[in-house]
Amino acid sequence: MTDRDFPLEDARIFVAGHRGMVGSAIARALRRRGCEVLTAPRPGVDLRRQEEVERWMQSERPDAVFLAAARAGGIWANSTRPAEFIYDNLAIQTAVIEGARRVGVGKLLFLGSSCIYPKMALQPIGEDALLTGPLESTNEWYAVAKIAGIKMCQAYRRQYGCNYISLMPTNLYGPGDDFDLQSAHVIPALMRKMHEGKVSSSEEVVVWGTGTAKREFLHVDDLADAAIYLMETYSGEEHVNVGTGRDISVSELAQMLKEVTGYRGLLTYDRSKPDGTPRKLLDVTRLDRLGWRAKIKLRAGLADTYRWFVGPSDRNSRRGMCPVKPIHQIRHRRRADFSKACPTFSGTTNPRGNTRFHGFNLFGFPCQGGRVPGIFHPDLNLKLGIVLAMVSPLVLEATRQLAGWSVWVVLALIPFVAAIVLSGSFPHAYRGAGNCDRDR
Repeated sequence: MTDRDFPLEDARIFVAGHRGMVGSAIARALRRRGCEVLTAPRPGVDLRRQEEVERWMQSERPDAVFLAAARAGGIWANSTRPAEFIYDNLAIQTAVIEGARRVGVGKLLFLGSSCIYPKMALQPIGEDALLTGPLESTNEWYAVAKIAGIKMCQAYRRQYGCNYISLMPTNLYGPGDDFDLQSAHVIPALMRKMHEGKVSSSEEVVVWGTGTAKREFLHVDDLADAAIYLMETYSGEEHVNVGTGRDISVSELAQMLKEVTGYRGLLTYDRSKPDGTPRKLLDVTRLDRLGWRAKIKLRAGLADTYRWFVGPSDRNSRRGMCPVKPIHQIRHRRRADFSKACPTFSGTTNPRGNTRFHGFNLFGFPCQGGRVPGIFHPDLNLKLGIVLAMVSPLVLEATRQLAGWSVWVVLALIPFVAAIVLSGSFPHAYRGAGNCDRDR
């Protein structure tokens, strides 16, 4: 058994980025082991602000830090928001690493990305390939920031004697991933497209690129296990690749996702879109020698992720698929619940990730415009609407006989309008809950 030079059982552990896919997986794994996990509150601590980070760390005094906070995304997000990617990541890394030094943190683990390596690096990519060639242009802003993080950890080790280590994981996926099509990586983007294609019986799903690019994928729970293992057992200056040692083409991945999601349409490839790096497979020899190997097979991991995606969960954690929130604070209902008030309901999301709903209510009026139908709980809406529809004729007939036609005409409008509101035609009752594509 490998010796542990930094056991975590009795440590106070700060997980920076606990709301993101990676940070939340690390926090879950630590809590399962009974560790004390510290998380910086938001609002309150902006990890890009040195003063706020130091003030919080001084008050909490963590013994160890997992630096998983980052601004991350796919090709589209990197290409359209380069300033955010380089500034946010540099600022977060600088604030947390320097803050850890100033408060005397015992050990820090920095999480980078396999995109730090040259676009045309020899495969599989060893750790010594860093800075040996040009980066892939579609994500160089993010890559430059992550390279700076590695070098910062090495510099702090050399100058201050800090026990800071760096891990470079391969492409990640799993529960908590970003499913916003404007920022998602390949697995969540394709999974969402195929799920929505299945729900809407779409004839085809479009895959970016030629499908020939090859990628390696690691389940986020495996990464969390590796990060904790190396935090306890590794104290070297050189960064460590974390992956499976196996890759798959995008076309093979798409076919596997088609089987996992149950989508029955065609897959077409948009060759006008970039493939990115032709192949990216990490050499995990160093990791293997340190005594750790990935355990979760790709198909099983995809099935696990899809179950999470379609199943009941806290919608605030389903990044890119934000909830639509009732004004009176009824929250986190499944789409299936909302569909009861709107029988021909279907749900899509706009480019910022907010859920939009389309369909018709009990009376045939459209439920649309980015809002969930109704002003009360959806089950109550439907029941009240049915009751009003049944009782209204009896009430109106009694009114006509007692008060005459003029009063009948006025009163006739009241239950009709009320029934429409209860069944969901008036759009003012609900508002969007906003975008939740932030990692920090």
